[in-house]
Amino acid sequence: RRTVLHVSLELDPCGLCGLVVPQAPQTGDPRLSPLGGVIFDLDGTLYHEGPMRRRMLLELGLGTLRLGLGLPRALGAWRKEREALRGEVFPTGLDLAQEQLKRAAHRSGIPEPQIQTWVHQWMEQRPLRHLPSCAREDLRGTFEALSKGNISIGVFSDHPVEEKLQALGVADLVQASCCATSEGVGAFKPDPRGFLLLAGRMGLVPEQVLVVGDRQDADGAGAQAAGMQFCLLGSAASGIQGLTEVLPLFNIKP
Repeated sequence: RRTVLHVSLELDPCGLCGLVVPQAPQTGDPRLSPLGGVIFDLDGTLYHEGPMRRRMLLELGLGTLRLGLGLPRALGAWRKEREALRGEVFPTGLDLAQEQLKRAAHRSGIPEPQIQTWVHQWMEQRPLRHLPSCAREDLRGTFEALSKGNISIGVFSDHPVEEKLQALGVADLVQASCCATSEGVGAFKPDPRGFLLLAGRMGLVPEQVLVVGDRQDADGAGAQAAGMQFCLLGSAASGIQGLTEVLPLFNIKP
């Protein structure tokens, strides 16, 4: 049993770094607090997605020669169903994962156990070896500066994060993390559940949290739905170009 959540994707960019600020609380609202934490997206935010994509395409090409065309068909169906499931909410993260797998099998004609095996191998495990060399150059330094400034760090992704944080070398600096299929979430971005779950684990209310991500339709809309501020990474026109650019928002010198 599941419900469908419709989230508005309208954003109101303002400020110098593409900051999206939720409607301000009324005067005297006790929730009106300075920023105390930041939630980062992972894929495309903590590492350069271009180099990673090129390396994985090469590996996938070699894998297709060995395993056949079923491999790219299965992974492609799995990705398409992830996008199709945005906006749907499930009771648990496991329910979401199982529904995505079932739909991908129906779309591709490949059995669920085979898709599950390939997703684990090609989407979760194989990229780990490339993450250290694809990490953003200012990743570790930014996280260390935030930690020294007593700013809580969280990471929320549509995909499992723990092993990726270890490979990126910043797991020791992250106070809380989760993904769409974690217990208590059960929805892909822009659903606000994951953002709110992390804020609670970080001991903060939404107004105290800044979200940093590379997708306005997923990270930005999710932040807005959760009542958090948002900074878009990678947009020369309306966002920031590097992670260190978030530090001044917390009164920390880069």
